[in-house]
Amino acid sequence: MKRYEKFLSRLRKGEKILIDGGTGTEVERRGVPQLKNAWNAGGALNHPDIIKGIHSDFINYFNLF
Repeated sequence: MKRYEKFLSRLRKGEKILIDGGTGTEVERRGVPQLKNAWNAGGALNHPDIIKGIHSDFINYFNLF
């Protein structure tokens, strides 16, 4: 079984899977100002609603499978 097929099989079984969805890039794309010397930390501290939305969007995307 190929890696992607194995991933989808596990996902369909309802297993919890930790993925890296490029959160930092998405935070920046959604317009959260970046702090000097603390790339992306400003989003978690000052814009938790946007961070939560990004994670929700990733989860909802994978629920399509």
